[in-house]
Amino acid sequence: MSTADTTELVTDKWKQCSHSRATTQIHPDLIDAGLIADPFVDLNEQTVQWVGEADWEYQTTFTYSSGAKFTDLVFEGLDTFASVFINDVKILETQNMFHWHRIPVQNLLNDGDNTLRIYFFSALLRARELEESHKPMPLWNGESCRFYIRKAQYHFGWDWGPVLLTCGPYKEVKLETYDATITDLSVLFEISEALDVAYATETKIKLKEPELWYPHKYGPQPLYHFRVKSYTASDRELVELSKSVGLRRARVVQRPLVDQPGTSFYFEINNIPMFAAGSNWIPAHNFHTVLTKQDYYNWIKLAVDGNQDKLRVWGGGIYELDIFYQLCDRFGIFVWQDLMFECGLYPCTPELAKSVTIEAEQQVRRLRNYCSVVIYAGNNEDYKLAESLNIQWDPDRKDGVAESDFPGREYYEKIIPSASTSDSTVGDIHQWNVWHGTQEKYQNWSQIGGRFISEFGMLAFPNIETIKSCVTNICQQYPQSEVLDQHDKAFGFERRLALYVMENIKIDSLDLESRTYATQLMQAECLAYAYRCWRREWKGKGKEYIAGALVWQINDCWPTISWSVCDFYRRPKLAYYAIKRESAALTLGIYRNQTTEDGQHIKRLGAETGTAHVYGKQCFAVDVWGVNSSLLPVQGVLIVEFVEVLSGRKVFGSKQNPTQFLTDISVPADRHTAVIAEVTEDSVVAVSTNFLVKGVALHVPGTTFETFDDNGFDVFEGDNIIVKAAGNVVKGTAVTVEYYERKK
Repeated sequence: MSTADTTELVTDKWKQCSHSRATTQIHPDLIDAGLIADPFVDLNEQTVQWVGEADWEYQTTFTYSSGAKFTDLVFEGLDTFASVFINDVKILETQNMFHWHRIPVQNLLNDGDNTLRIYFFSALLRARELEESHKPMPLWNGESCRFYIRKAQYHFGWDWGPVLLTCGPYKEVKLETYDATITDLSVLFEISEALDVAYATETKIKLKEPELWYPHKYGPQPLYHFRVKSYTASDRELVELSKSVGLRRARVVQRPLVDQPGTSFYFEINNIPMFAAGSNWIPAHNFHTVLTKQDYYNWIKLAVDGNQDKLRVWGGGIYELDIFYQLCDRFGIFVWQDLMFECGLYPCTPELAKSVTIEAEQQVRRLRNYCSVVIYAGNNEDYKLAESLNIQWDPDRKDGVAESDFPGREYYEKIIPSASTSDSTVGDIHQWNVWHGTQEKYQNWSQIGGRFISEFGMLAFPNIETIKSCVTNICQQYPQSEVLDQHDKAFGFERRLALYVMENIKIDSLDLESRTYATQLMQAECLAYAYRCWRREWKGKGKEYIAGALVWQINDCWPTISWSVCDFYRRPKLAYYAIKRESAALTLGIYRNQTTEDGQHIKRLGAETGTAHVYGKQCFAVDVWGVNSSLLPVQGVLIVEFVEVLSGRKVFGSKQNPTQFLTDISVPADRHTAVIAEVTEDSVVAVSTNFLVKGVALHVPGTTFETFDDNGFDVFEGDNIIVKAAGNVVKGTAVTVEYYERKK
């Protein structure tokens, strides 16, 4: 609907859309028309709440000439409650954002001009009405009325996103004319155990020695192009439909383990067991119709360049656009796909059950040809919420599932046995006892893993340019300002973030730049140690004790302080690079264990000598290990050097000992550290130092977007680190440097 108009709330005048997008939503249209302020800036989110409580209408005109046997209007997605009219004749009522519709309209069209009109009702008000006629249900995040409508749940607000109840034709609207059509092409295949034959039984196609699709760390990503044509009896071609499909054999393996309770939970692609290193994916823009194909390309490429091989499409957003899955197929990212149910106890009314059935069938049919999609999960944390509230399900209740306090539980337990969501020995786990839960020190990651950690994270500030883009008043550009607080939706974030920063990072300054660097360095150290610990537990057949780690989260949907490792504008935080280093095919780790028998280094002599305490000698053992996740054996010489931080003498390795808190390290006042970063040739930055420095963060002032192939790294005296920069960074460009305990 590239020529659509939008109506203003307070008048009957039409406003022309100023863009040429084929899809749209009401908030971007109102912003473009100058009718509302950008809700991503300052406190504007609060001033546009009325938009979600209003009804909105879109209208477009198009020309039509008869001749084809059939003419359909295809709506790939309308958000959410809509009445659709052709030449003032109602042809469709919608109530599920995730449905698509095909409506025959050839008998309603005129030769010449025709009018298509779509009236969107306030989803928020409809949801509240439905909840009033039933009952509120328990939830985490958002407003409980969200359970009664099938709309992206994050629109109601989340602990990382704003409350912006939008609407509109968010997917394409097409007028299709044809004499015959092929509406769907499904390529079904089986891969033999020996990986040498692929065949589709219905079409009788057989491929000997097929080229198989692999995640990008394990092999190539060949795609076969299947094309189907329809002909008349006289061999006149009527229609053609094609699909690009990768052939692969994917399994989730759950089997008993050696020496540990429970079962494994790992992904096997083409008979190769895989440790999955990746991220959770949320919508990359609160109004995702603004995103272009290039935006999706840049995000997926960022994941690949960061050594990530898996993305989990989180269940509170949307079933992503086809371009997302096409790029995952192309670049070798395999996908964990949630169905869109999130953090709550959903009702089971007959109307909702019917709508969800259509939704699931349509979405799975759409996604089934994407080789990157390897697993579907029914929801996100619904069961965890019920468990936390101690809600029980009684199968003998006469009122049945629909009236249960937790209708979904019956279905879950028909599929899997009853198991605690916090059981780390089976299935996957959301490991939130760092930050949420018991708020463990992140140095305890090795003690709180799970068979597959599908969520974990640590919060950090976005990059300083991102902060200044959404906090335009210089008087509000400080860490505890009202505007910054509005741009962090996490409950109790200031107290929790302060706890983790103060425990781990020495604070010499409270300005915004210092706070940003401190939170990003702490986040990077936290997440790097998690990956390092958990990859160590991937020990081969029968010992797949931990088989994956998906950080929460790779991206943001607006400028915010959150758990993301890349901020809203795709600017990587230091944690992105830390994860990249720890997710490389070959990585090393170090751990220090105290070896004194009782674990104490203080001897209490007491009355025996009259001395209260004697501080004795501490003894430690240092473990150094390597992890190789490639398909090739690696032979080499491991050189271990230790460097004393105070003197610079070589005593301590580049993998920081996680039991050594950075707050314990003091740089002598008379030490004059010089870190030099210069662009020696186009897009190449050379970094050197006269002393050991930690967490070197490079930045090119004035750039709207920057990424390096490494950042936030440690540099030793005498090292000459070469870093490549993306984009137009020419020789002689100024590069600023931040590092831990830099004297200001």
